[in-house]
Amino acid sequence: MRIVIAAGLEAIRHGHRKWSVPKTELISNLDALLHTGMLKIASALREAPALAEELKDFRRHVSDAGRNTYGARVGAHDDLVLSLALAAWWLRRGRGIGGEFSWGYVRGLI
Repeated sequence: MRIVIAAGLEAIRHGHRKWSVPKTELISNLDALLHTGMLKIASALREAPALAEELKDFRRHVSDAGRNTYGARVGAHDDLVLSLALAAWWLRRGRGIGGEFSWGYVRGLI
């Protein structure tokens, strides 16, 4: 699946296996899943500490023009956060393993 993180208000499909998805949608979805407890990060994962640090460093900023921007603070990374946001967005759309969505299954993986 090819996904371009873009500006805008909604995800747009650009043919077979190609999407452009607003960063706002990705981060809002991830934020909701984490805050409701639907998504938890297993401490046994090798990269769990790095992901936890990236999540702590990830910021939302509203510009003077009223635009939202998202990203890690200066000098920090957000690769794991964005990777998780992309996977969570795709699964939330019901495109899970075997075409069926199952948060129970996902919880076992993450």
